[in-house]
Amino acid sequence: MNAPETNPHKYIYLPDLPGELGFGTGRGRLKERFRVTGGEEEVTDFCGLQIRRDYAAKTVTLHQERYAHQMMLSYSMEAEKAEETPFKVGAATLLPYEGPPLDEVEAFDYSQFLGDLAWYSRTNPGLAWPVHELARFMANPGPEHIAAARRVLRYIKGHLTAGLTYHGSDRVLQQSYDHRDKLVAAFDANFPHDGAKATSGVAILFNGAAISWKVRRQTTVSLNTTEAEVKAISMGVEMVKSLHQLVSEFMGVEHACVRAMVDSQAAEMQIVDGLDTKKCASYKRSQAYAENAVESGLL
Repeated sequence: MNAPETNPHKYIYLPDLPGELGFGTGRGRLKERFRVTGGEEEVTDFCGLQIRRDYAAKTVTLHQERYAHQMMLSYSMEAEKAEETPFKVGAATLLPYEGPPLDEVEAFDYSQFLGDLAWYSRTNPGLAWPVHELARFMANPGPEHIAAARRVLRYIKGHLTAGLTYHGSDRVLQQSYDHRDKLVAAFDANFPHDGAKATSGVAILFNGAAISWKVRRQTTVSLNTTEAEVKAISMGVEMVKSLHQLVSEFMGVEHACVRAMVDSQAAEMQIVDGLDTKKCASYKRSQAYAENAVESGLL
């Protein structure tokens, strides 16, 4: 844009479809300030992602169906039965393998699979937890870890077309409450109850699907579930702050207070109501950081 004709990157495609997807005029808005040329066909692939549009439903879906099919072939999953969940519900926690290293020729290529799964999870944030959990045992995977990995593959087999679907219709974006062009944050944490460090999970949603997510093992051991949840919220606040500023710039107006979802009543009381007890001392910094986000109107 505004570049010499020899610039190979001067082309940009934005469909000039005012209001059809509910996302604005696209090309028309940019034409007011820039010279936009080239690209009369809709983009269907971008950096390994596939793009699927449904103009009747006013949705745009980012997915990796082609890559999922390649994974099925690479790991010989043709005859396997599909699963409904990545991990078995109620299954025992995976533990380090103490036996001798498995034969590389006979063993499932565990490291390659985790690389493939991490790449595939770009459009499937629900798989961020399996990636994190299975990666803990990459140095010496055992039979149980390989079985868990193959179950994740069977889950993908049953959900090959899954992806991130962003909506433009009032039917969806006005459901329950108005969340059109508004950030929605979800925070959670697991508490292992065995003295191990908990894991934080955060997802930031926008117009019906996630735009940013993170799963991280906490740096310190939590003494109870509430502490683990507060630490997860604190990590999420960092993500919300950056996206809050970004969306405000895109929209040209200050983004309103971000709706946040957390499933721990005790953590909510500590952050929203400022409830303070002696048990909070070990994670007071995380609590204060999240509490300040509520007091300032960010959350």
